[in-house]
Amino acid sequence: ALRNARNDEDRLEIEVVEAFRSLGFESTRVGGKGKPDGVAKAPLSPDANNTPRRYATTLEAKSKKNDGAKLKTKTFGVSTIARQRDDAQCEHAIVVAPAFDHTAGKDSALAKEIKADRANTAARGKPKTITAIHIDDLARLVQLRPVKRIGLARLREMLQECSLPEQCKEWID
Repeated sequence: ALRNARNDEDRLEIEVVEAFRSLGFESTRVGGKGKPDGVAKAPLSPDANNTPRRYATTLEAKSKKNDGAKLKTKTFGVSTIARQRDDAQCEHAIVVAPAFDHTAGKDSALAKEIKADRANTAARGKPKTITAIHIDDLARLVQLRPVKRIGLARLREMLQECSLPEQCKEWID
């Protein structure tokens, strides 16, 4: 369903929220001006030291009408995604798109802006993340989750370790 919705803005928003529900999150569609497309909460129990492990991520779906079209860094809007993440009181933000204006291995504008956001939040003592992932990789993750028994704590590792689409692909591989 994710793959089939890549060129339909409304349907992709719905399918991204449903994909995160399938991954085990309590996900809700939000939408509207200045708001993320959805919010996914990981209802994890505290660890052995009674430290909370639950977390939340905003969901943003970016479809393209034409196959092969890339999401431009300006349209991605790192500052907008960060503001939505912070307003929703989430630790993470994930942006799902068919393709990004970013070349693996290059220090693109997208890579620099996401890296700067991570550094700024870490410097304030509350590290937060933004992760860009391709639709096809998220769809593969949904398919692999039950087979590989990937839980919500392990998915948080991906959000913490991966910023760019090629990193997500490698993590899922």
